[in-house]
Amino acid sequence: MLDANRCYAILELKPGASRDEIKRSYKELVQVWHPDRFAHNPQLQQKAQEKLKEINAAHDFLMQYRQHSLTQKHYQEVKNLKG
Repeated sequence: MLDANRCYAILELKPGASRDEIKRSYKELVQVWHPDRFAHNPQLQQKAQEKLKEINAAHDFLMQYRQHSLTQKHYQEVKNLKG
């Protein structure tokens, strides 16, 4: 089960990293771990596929997590203004 802190660690980021930092780190890690880079070695290619799945899952989780957090924060701000 993924949580935000684990996902930040997978993407080699500190908790609370910005959306741009998440995207940048994701792109860099995909280039490093892309399985096509290891076509000459099936064992390394398999390892890269597993790592890339982990990177993709962390990226997807954090993008949704940040969107949810921002939506919640905005909702609370609007509620506080009205209330």
